[in-house]
Amino acid sequence: PETGEYLTAIQKYESENRVDFLKNLGLIYTLTDGFKNLDGLVKGKVKKEVKKDTKKNVKTTNKKEKTSKLNNIKFYTAMKIKFLLSLFLGSAMSMSAQAYLDGVEYYRADQFYNSKTILERTLNDADTDKSTAYYYLGQVALKYNEADKAQDYFNKGVAANPENPYNYVGLATIALKNGDKKGTESNVKLAKKYAKKDAQLYVDIARMYFDADAVANKKDIDKAMKEALKKNPQEPAYFIFIGDTLRQAATTNTEIGEAAANYDNAIYYAPNSAVAYVKYSGLYKDVNRDFSISKMKEYLGINPNSALAQCELADRLYDAGRWTQ
Repeated sequence: PETGEYLTAIQKYESENRVDFLKNLGLIYTLTDGFKNLDGLVKGKVKKEVKKDTKKNVKTTNKKEKTSKLNNIKFYTAMKIKFLLSLFLGSAMSMSAQAYLDGVEYYRADQFYNSKTILERTLNDADTDKSTAYYYLGQVALKYNEADKAQDYFNKGVAANPENPYNYVGLATIALKNGDKKGTESNVKLAKKYAKKDAQLYVDIARMYFDADAVANKKDIDKAMKEALKKNPQEPAYFIFIGDTLRQAATTNTEIGEAAANYDNAIYYAPNSAVAYVKYSGLYKDVNRDFSISKMKEYLGINPNSALAQCELADRLYDAGRWTQ
C-alpha cells in the first residue's frame, strides 16, 4: 500500500485473487444467511477441529478431566473461528457503498486500527469523502503519536475541501500539542466558521481540549459543549462524550450508572447508533456480562449487518464463555 504498511492475509488474498475472493465471499454470504449467522459455518468446523485436537491433547482416562478438556477445546476453537469470520465479514462489508463511513464508525467506537485499515483501503473509492477520511486518518495517527503524519493528513483534508470544518479541528489539535495558542485559536475559529449547524463539530472541539488537559482546559471544554447543546439539544455525540468522560473517572456503581445514562440518551436520540450501543455495552462487560451481551444483541436486532456490532458481540460472548450463542 501507499502507506508502506503490510497487507493483512485477507487483504493480500483479495488483491491477488479477486475472482476467487468474491466467489468465496458469495459462498459465505449464502451459508451465513446474509452474514446474519456465523454458527452455520462454525459448528461443522468445530466438530472437525475438536476431533483432531482430541486425539492430540485428550489422553487421560479420567472422565471428568477428559470432559473438561473437551469443553475447553470446543470453546477456544469455536471462538477463534467465529472471531476470524467476524473480522473477515467486516472486511468484506467495507466494500459496500460509502464504505469509508465504516472506518469513521470504528474510530468513534475507539477501534483505531480497524478504522485505519478501512479508511486506507477505501480512500480512493468513488463514494469516499476524502476530506472526511483524511480527518479521521489524522486522528488515528495522533492516537499512535504520529503528529507529523497527522498534520499531513489534516492538510490534505483541507486541500480536498477547504470548507470541511473537521480538519481545522485536527490542525488545532496539533497546535495545542505544540503549545501554539494562537494557532489553536485560529484553527478553532475556522472550524466554527464552516460548522454551520453541526453540533458534533463542537463536541470534537471539546474532546480535543479534554484529551489535552481536562483540568487546564475546563473553560474551553464547557464553552464548546454549551455551543454544541445550543446547535442541537439532541446531538448523540454530546451525550457519548459525557459518557466517555464519566466512564474514565468511574469508580463506583453510581458513577458507572451516570455514564450509562448518557449513553442511553445517545441511543434514545439516535437508535441506529452502533457507537452508542458499543460503548454502553462495553461499560458493563466486566461487571454485568449478561446485560452487556443483551445490548449488543439488541442493536443487531436493529442492524443485523453491522460488522462492528458482530465483532463486539463475539468479544462479549468470548469473555463470558458463551461461544455457542
